[in-house]
Amino acid sequence: MTRILAFSDIHNNVRAVEMLRAQEANAYDGILIAGDLGSESVADILEITSSFECPICFVYGNWDSQAEYEQPPVPNSQLIHHNVHRIRDVAITGFSGCPTH
Repeated sequence: MTRILAFSDIHNNVRAVEMLRAQEANAYDGILIAGDLGSESVADILEITSSFECPICFVYGNWDSQAEYEQPPVPNSQLIHHNVHRIRDVAITGFSGCPTH
């Protein structure tokens, strides 16, 4: 069975992601972040979640309008806007529904 940790709508609340990370073990095959991280916090949130040692897939939402569509800021993370990424036996795709820089 594939185990995926999924969340969204962080809205720049880095502390909430720190608390999530503190209570969860490295028991996931992948992480899915479904937008609204917060433009100012994208790098911080991806840095915290990268400590799970599994792939991170994410899309942007309207709170991420100042984020870049270029290379994600941490290794092992992938913006899944208009592409498919596999986490074990699960195919994940996404659409970032907002214009960004």
